[in-house]
Amino acid sequence: MYSGLDKSSKGRSLLIFVIGALVLAAGLIGIKPSWTIFNIILSELKLPGSPYDYASLVYAALWIVATVSTSIAGISLIVSAIRRKQFDLIPGPTLYFLGLALAVIGGFLLTGGLSWQAVMAVSTGIFLIYWEWEYHVS
Repeated sequence: MYSGLDKSSKGRSLLIFVIGALVLAAGLIGIKPSWTIFNIILSELKLPGSPYDYASLVYAALWIVATVSTSIAGISLIVSAIRRKQFDLIPGPTLYFLGLALAVIGGFLLTGGLSWQAVMAVSTGIFLIYWEWEYHVS
């Protein structure tokens, strides 16, 4: 699909590989706690007197989407580095899902009174969506 001229340099590929490994590690670290919290909320949701509601379940599910999307982005970067790809490093839907999940998580944080955390989550989410849309990272 790509000619030899389209391949990135070995130094750039190594940098992309390291970044991909860090992104993958961050995603994998986040999957276990987010999945555990989701299961706790799901199991206690039907109990009488449960402090959880369906909004809590959606919030926990959004964290699962964010961590899985982060892991997929890391894997994509590692594969792109191995193939020495210069373009199409991360699949587009991955960044869109990650950005959307972070933006909606920011909305939940804002309603919970965590304003600066909400601004950071929404800003990061909108940046990822814009970055993919405008510069076609994937």
